[in-house]
Amino acid sequence: MAIPKGYRFPIEFDEAFPQGLVMVGGRSTPSGKSSAASGSGESTTKAGRMRAAELDAETS
Repeated sequence: MAIPKGYRFPIEFDEAFPQGLVMVGGRSTPSGKSSAASGSGESTTKAGRMRAAELDAETS
């Protein structure tokens, strides 16, 4: 049975990802550093939670 697009599993972010999310790779910036290495001033976990909230809003 297929899972419908946009389906959200009933699990809390911290339970699914207790160590947070880590970006692997990333695009290159003009300075030659990856976008992950250049630093945006916020943690990857915080950015992941914000993106998860955006996706929740889009699918609601």
